[in-house]
Amino acid sequence: MAQKKSERDAFRLTLGQGTDDPVLSQMCLARMVNQLSGAAVVAPWDVEQLPDEWLDAFEAMAEQMTAKEKREKRRREAEAKRRRSGVRRHG
Repeated sequence: MAQKKSERDAFRLTLGQGTDDPVLSQMCLARMVNQLSGAAVVAPWDVEQLPDEWLDAFEAMAEQMTAKEKREKRRREAEAKRRRSGVRRHG
């Protein structure tokens, strides 16, 4: 039963819905911190030892990166649409 719940939680994570599994939550939090740091700086079993203000800062940075990536994706899609339609962008 525990394995099935863990599989469901992992699937929910892939959909961006979060999880209530503490182990998966710690793994995701450590992954975010390490990814934004550019190196492996914390293990999942140590991530909750980081001060809350640092975790808040990493979460804010992740949200900013996500928003930036969405804007860039929309820009690329608009540019591709213009290219397909033959409209050139000047400047």
